[in-house]
Amino acid sequence: MPLYSIQHITRYHYYYPVSVSHHAVYLEPMDLPYQKKQRSRLTTTPLFQDYRQRTDFFGNTLGLFSIQEEHQSLTITAESVVDVFRHVPDIDALPITCGEAVDYFQSSRSAPLEAIQYLFGSSRIPQDPNDALRNYARAIFAPAKPLLQACLDLMQDIQHNFVFDAQATTVDTAVETFFELRRGVCQDFAHFVITVMTAMGIPAKYVSGYILTMPPPGKPRLEGADASHAWVSIYVPEHGWIDLDPTNNLFCADQHITVACGRDFDDVSLVRGAVTGGGAHDLAVAVTVKPVADSATSQHDNRSSIDDGRTL
Repeated sequence: MPLYSIQHITRYHYYYPVSVSHHAVYLEPMDLPYQKKQRSRLTTTPLFQDYRQRTDFFGNTLGLFSIQEEHQSLTITAESVVDVFRHVPDIDALPITCGEAVDYFQSSRSAPLEAIQYLFGSSRIPQDPNDALRNYARAIFAPAKPLLQACLDLMQDIQHNFVFDAQATTVDTAVETFFELRRGVCQDFAHFVITVMTAMGIPAKYVSGYILTMPPPGKPRLEGADASHAWVSIYVPEHGWIDLDPTNNLFCADQHITVACGRDFDDVSLVRGAVTGGGAHDLAVAVTVKPVADSATSQHDNRSSIDDGRTL
C-alpha cells in the first residue's frame, strides 16, 4: 500500500503591490475508497486570514482565504501525506459492452444520479460535438465491443496519433480545435476523452491530481520537478468509477493521487484568485511527489492543519 508525501508550491510575483487578494484552492487530496489522506497542511507567505473550508458540489475540499496586507509576492505551500491502494481493473472481469452501457444509462431507472450528471456538456465539453468527432467516437466505441477494451483502444489511438506538446494549445483551446491539431497537454487529452465518452452516452468526469514520476536511471529525484496532472474517470454500470490516463495510455493505479474531480478543468483548477492591484504577474509552480518508505510508521490522525497549528 504505497504512501506518498506531496509538496505543491505556488509562487506569484506581482509587478506592482497588491493591497488585498482572495484565493480559492483545491490542494487537499480526497478521501476515497482507494485513497486515504493521512494529513494535509496549507501555509502561505504572507500569512493568510479568514481561512475556511467547505465541500463543493462534487465532493471536493475547497479552501478559501484572503491576504489582507500589502504584498508584491505570494507563496502558497500545500503539503500532504496520502495512502493509495488502487489496482488496475481486470478487463475480463468486466465484460459489459459499449452498447449495454449506453442502454443502461438511456433506459435503466437504477442508474445513479452521481453518474447521470456527467452525461451533459459544460463550458469546455461540447454537448453536441461536430460530425468528425462523433464519427471518431463511434468507430472506437462499437456497440458489441467491451467497454474497457474500447477505452484501451481510445488511449492507444491517442498514444499513436496524438502528440504531447505544451506549446500547441492554451488553457482555453476548444476540444474540437485540439482534435484537429492532434497536439496538446494532459488537460486537452482529458477534455477530449470526456467529450468522446459523453458523445456516446457514457458518463465521464475530469480528475485533477498528481502522478508519481520516476527519474531517468542513475539520476536523482529532483525536488519540485513534478507537476499536477489530469485524467478521466468513467462510470461502468454495476461496478462504479474507473480512472484512465489518456496522456500515459494506462488505467490508473496506485501511482495516481486524486485531489479533485468535476465536469472539466474549470471545476477543479487547483489554485485561483482575485487581487486588487498588482498589474501583471509571474507564476511559478513546483511539485514534489515522493514515496514514503513505510506506511506503518505514518500518523493515521486524519488531520488537516493550517500554518498556526490549528486543526480544521
